[in-house]
Amino acid sequence: MPSMKEKPKKPSLSASALRMIMRCPQQYYYRWVENIKVPPGVAQVVGVGVHKVANLNLSSKRDKGELLPEDSVRDAAADNINGLWQGGVKLDADETKEGLKKVKGQAIDLAVALSTLHHQELAPQIEPVHLERFFRLELQGYPMDLTGRMDVEEKDSIRDLKTAGRSPSEADVLADDQLTLYALGKKVMEGSIPSKLYLDNLVKTKVPKVVTLETTREQKHLDRILVHMERAITVIEKGAFMANSNGWHCSKRFCGYHSICPFFSGRE
Repeated sequence: MPSMKEKPKKPSLSASALRMIMRCPQQYYYRWVENIKVPPGVAQVVGVGVHKVANLNLSSKRDKGELLPEDSVRDAAADNINGLWQGGVKLDADETKEGLKKVKGQAIDLAVALSTLHHQELAPQIEPVHLERFFRLELQGYPMDLTGRMDVEEKDSIRDLKTAGRSPSEADVLADDQLTLYALGKKVMEGSIPSKLYLDNLVKTKVPKVVTLETTREQKHLDRILVHMERAITVIEKGAFMANSNGWHCSKRFCGYHSICPFFSGRE
């Protein structure tokens, strides 16, 4: 229990929730105001499973000086999908036709392949100092703070791992708000913006491949995110949750709220 002298923590807006409200305020409303939870899609389950394995593997490198054996990586990937699957998974129309058992097997195979690829090609290059380090940005004069976790920190760089269906472009990495939030977190924790940011992509092509893009952030990028944060808090306080029906996110595949949303675009 906190002592009477300790100042209570303000409510916080997580970095992931901020990205959601920037993408579609109506989606934020369903998830965080109405507290309606929907099962993740198969791609999200695979992404989370692979991320967990990468974190486990890099933790071993940081703490013990060596990566896990490849067999352990493969086993952990399969175990993660099995565990996440038990929490519920949302299938799209094509996946439903294929059947739950077949889709699960494909998800396990893909997670194993991507985790092995990370183990062989990315993990040997990474020298982790911190993994999933938490930060809190206290916003004076606002009713909420911003919280988040930085994915992988090296000595003077931060890396974000993603699984993707296509190779990203330079424009993608320049516009990546996740990396900007990581840069902000680093400045909050240590007082300076990291000199380099990396977007590590495990691309789900027929033969999976690694695509790493390097970028930087300046104070102007952090200022832009802070403006987004201020506007997001205003939207939350006023309950003015506009819908954004333009974009990939407003589809049956990527939004679990499409069946109850009056603004749904109709995209498959």
